[in-house]
Amino acid sequence: MSDILNKIINYLNNNQLDKAMSLCKENKEKKNEHVIANIKGVILFKQQKYEQAKVEFLNSIDLDQKFLDPHKNLFRSYMKLEDFKSAIESGKRVIQLEIKKNSLSYYNLALAYDFNKDYKKAIELYKIVETFDFKEKKILFNNLAACYFKYNEILEAKNYYQKALEFDQNDKVILNNLLILYLRIGEKDKSEYFYKKAKAVDENYI
Repeated sequence: MSDILNKIINYLNNNQLDKAMSLCKENKEKKNEHVIANIKGVILFKQQKYEQAKVEFLNSIDLDQKFLDPHKNLFRSYMKLEDFKSAIESGKRVIQLEIKKNSLSYYNLALAYDFNKDYKKAIELYKIVETFDFKEKKILFNNLAACYFKYNEILEAKNYYQKALEFDQNDKVILNNLLILYLRIGEKDKSEYFYKKAKAVDENYI
């Protein structure tokens, strides 16, 4: 790694973004152009300039199609910009480029489909994630349940909310989701049970 790249990364890691960007602009090394463009995108992303960050990530990809980092960062930018269709395409590309299957990449793609309201495809991908050793199982099961609920598969939704709840009996988001589910299907006893349980955890949240 060149000296200038080392300095840029050190500035970036220490959150000295202006100094990192200044050095990026001074870079004259052609062989590092794709890396520098990606770093410029990261700096802009950290500054919440998502549209400008997107341009830099696309530039980095143009310079080296197989450089994985800008594809991942581009996905994050599209999600921040709520351009979920573009995020889906970017997420697919990340999975294509990765040598080893990555549960987080499949989860991210599922999330993009979820946000794009394509719940059937989101469920399909979340189910793939379930077969991996994915650390955030509680979040995964809650998301799966929510998709099933929106897709009107109530039994599956109930099943996955209960599985999510096994990780934390006092998770107010999951308790509230179960309350909404039982209210929707008109199960009075269950609704009252989860209302009381959710209220005990956080009265203001309800």
